[in-house]
Amino acid sequence: MVNGPRKHLKRLNAPNSWILDKLGGTFAPRPRCGPHKLRECLPLCLIVRRKLSFAQNTKEVLHILNDRLVKVDGKIRKDPKYPAGIMDVISFDKIHENYRLLYNVNQKFCLQPITKEEAKFKICKVLAKRLEGRSILTLHTNDGRTIKYADPSINIGDSIKFNLETGEVMESFPLKVGNTAYAFRGKNLGCVGIIREVKVHISGFTISILEDLNGRMYTTRTDNLMAIGTAGESLITLPKERGIRTNALMESNMAYGEFKEEGDFDEEEALSAEESDEE
Repeated sequence: MVNGPRKHLKRLNAPNSWILDKLGGTFAPRPRCGPHKLRECLPLCLIVRRKLSFAQNTKEVLHILNDRLVKVDGKIRKDPKYPAGIMDVISFDKIHENYRLLYNVNQKFCLQPITKEEAKFKICKVLAKRLEGRSILTLHTNDGRTIKYADPSINIGDSIKFNLETGEVMESFPLKVGNTAYAFRGKNLGCVGIIREVKVHISGFTISILEDLNGRMYTTRTDNLMAIGTAGESLITLPKERGIRTNALMESNMAYGEFKEEGDFDEEEALSAEESDEE
């Protein structure tokens, strides 16, 4: 049997976060090897064609990319299978549009429009910290970056605000109680909340308990979280759900109001009805 890299991907085996219809063909574009895993990235051709609808077929996608009109994290990318991942900034300078690739609360990829100022930075999570040579402190992030001469106070698991223009670390913030965190893996993928408690599980890994803006408490591994702000604030623009996952009952109550059984008496409604009758 011949060994070598796989170059094909069946559409049925493609990640669910791509939102591909299974009757759209036999194959799907397989991402190149790059800074993100296959299950955690989205090929550039799907972003241009399906997410943004800037092209109707692959030929038009190639024209757009070959004209050097698409930038990912400030660098021109012409490969239609280039893997764009979480927190990556996709820019179109000719039409003055910038987007950040995120997960929504339904665990699907979405492109969040951002301003030109916000497109100058991205948030990365530190996965490793090493000392090269004798005195060169090096950080390795989740998007494949290697940052040399870093601040010694930055630890593994912290998030950094990385300047895409200068390549410098603007600031850092840890995964501690009170900070805002974004779940980029696990069953709570796409949810945003404030860390309320961090504890060590009996099996050895660390568990974080978070609370979203609706007051829902949920638990996930700390390895699945990325700090995106301090003191309950977010440094990035979030999707319209703001990282709040709702069920069918909550959506119904928001649209039509809470259900009341027959015979329930609401004093405020009765008083307002009497005032309207008197007028």
